[in-house]
Amino acid sequence: MRDKIVFFVLGAVLATIAYTIGDLETLTAETENKVVELDHLYVNRITVKEGIMIGDVGTRPILITSTNESAEIILSGGKVSNDAIRRIDYRPTISLVANNDIASVTTVSHSSERPEASSTLCVINRKGTKFESALMLQDSNGKKVTLSNSTD
Repeated sequence: MRDKIVFFVLGAVLATIAYTIGDLETLTAETENKVVELDHLYVNRITVKEGIMIGDVGTRPILITSTNESAEIILSGGKVSNDAIRRIDYRPTISLVANNDIASVTTVSHSSERPEASSTLCVINRKGTKFESALMLQDSNGKKVTLSNSTD
């Protein structure tokens, strides 16, 4: 009889633990897609898997992204719209990009496929052993200047 009581109590304890763990997983799953707003956060180190956006709808954002291929920082003079994080109105933009073969700073008149004016300053390794610097300026009215200089 004593063995039955011990097994009954152990079974109840295990059932309680299993229920609690299952309930915690449900609570965690429900809060994963919610936005949590904090007034102040202080951390020693933070690791972000895909990217960071600094700013909110109606502000001038800073986007920081990193992949296996490159790292990029975009500063926009435009404001973030309501419909998407990356939808920014047509204002000047600066981007800093670095990958295995090139590091560049690019400014454009607005974020679209064909900006009216753009300039790029870069350091590039085209041949695999020798770095070159380049400066490219371009306007939609046909003016284009490209300067390139090899460094030893």
